[in-house]
Amino acid sequence: MRSGFVRIYTPDTADAWKAAVTKMGLKYKPGSLLTGPVYVRLLFALPRPKYLSTRTYQDEIHRPHFVKPDIDNLCKAVLDSLRDWWKDDCQVAMVQASKWYARLGGPTGVEIHVDELDVPGRPSRSKKERNKPWCHQTSKV
Repeated sequence: MRSGFVRIYTPDTADAWKAAVTKMGLKYKPGSLLTGPVYVRLLFALPRPKYLSTRTYQDEIHRPHFVKPDIDNLCKAVLDSLRDWWKDDCQVAMVQASKWYARLGGPTGVEIHVDELDVPGRPSRSKKERNKPWCHQTSKV
């Protein structure tokens, strides 16, 4: 921050990625806006660097990704992309996120699970609506 101005850098690739998540999210969007508190679970599978693509690591299934991009920025990008799922961002009451290197030769992207939390004293969705999945996996984006 300089002189009271905040500069935000969003690379073009981030905009394209957000658009892809938004497009895929439309396939799984619930019939009506979510009105209660929302729980979002995100699993990011990021590309492996060349040094992790050798024979030594070919059987390795899980390896945490602990370099850029930051997980909070990845979460924000996904939540911004799903803004048409709920009335207001403040409804997102719980987020669980992890980022890993994708399996060798496996897809990269994000797996998204969204659920509306039950709150005592608040009418919940009908049984039919509760059994209808919103987004088991928005494919790999």
